[in-house]
Amino acid sequence: MKKDRDLFRWIYPLLLGIVLFNTLRAITDFNRNGTFWTGSLQEHITAQAVTIAIAYAFDCFCRRKLKKEITGTGKEKSAAADYLTVACLTTLSLNALLFAGTSIGLLELNNGWIDYMLIDIVYIPLLLIYYATIRTTRMNREYEEQRLMVETIRSEQLRTELNYLRAQYHPHFLFNALNTIYFQIDESNGEARKGVELLSELLRYQIYSADQKVTVEQEVAFMKAYIDFQKLRMPERLQVETRFDRPLPEQTMYSLLFQPLLENAFKYVDGAYRIAVELTFSEESVVLRIENSVSPEGGKVKRTGNGVGIKNLRRRLELLYPQRHALHLERNGDRFTAELKIELQ
Repeated sequence: MKKDRDLFRWIYPLLLGIVLFNTLRAITDFNRNGTFWTGSLQEHITAQAVTIAIAYAFDCFCRRKLKKEITGTGKEKSAAADYLTVACLTTLSLNALLFAGTSIGLLELNNGWIDYMLIDIVYIPLLLIYYATIRTTRMNREYEEQRLMVETIRSEQLRTELNYLRAQYHPHFLFNALNTIYFQIDESNGEARKGVELLSELLRYQIYSADQKVTVEQEVAFMKAYIDFQKLRMPERLQVETRFDRPLPEQTMYSLLFQPLLENAFKYVDGAYRIAVELTFSEESVVLRIENSVSPEGGKVKRTGNGVGIKNLRRRLELLYPQRHALHLERNGDRFTAELKIELQ
């Protein structure tokens, strides 16, 4: 379909040039002596070639003009003003081209201004009709593309709404299930109860705070709960050191930006099994620094900073804090360091 459209895109100006020239010849020749195609063959071939060139130039001008209007790079005009502009520019360009052609001997206009008038009377209306056809076709195509886009957006909105409604059901079911498990665990098994309680707290925060602004205090509380939960499932030899500055009460940030770095630290800790977490604040920024030990010989899977979690984190930072964040990941011997700085203001 597109190839056919592109082919006709180049055939139409050729047909326009042929129609323009032969319409002019029909009007002028029959009015003179009733004979069509008077004059030399070379003169007709030259004039026809020039007219076809005019048609192609006009076609390129029209399509470029319409493209600017559609993409928003051109000035907005009413339809009447648009046609008037095209008519004036076409008239000036056409007459300038005719004058240049006669001056160099390329064209023969034996009747002077009368030939200019006849060419304008024939060519300008037909060129405007051609422009109107292109303009209408282009506008209809643009309207159809916008209509399809609107339908796609509506479909996506409906799908998103349905997913949101389903998501409302699943968390309630999950929390009810965790609550049931919690009360089924014997009270003497405090560690298991604590694990379920922490898991419920973490899930609730992740579900209801995702990509929303929360106070920095809430984010710090989530980090502490996440660390406590991970310590329950990690070996006893794991050493976790934390240092959290006290955030300012009014400070807010988008949630769950620190969690991927924390998760990676617990996932890839090896060697000396040591994790150090430091969170510092100023009035304008927050800096998280996480350092975890790794095995010098390789040990667990190597971290390159190109995993799915880190890629997603980088993309979220670009969207939420463009030009206001810095993320550095570095391995140095038996230590891996992740540092994230976010400018809150």
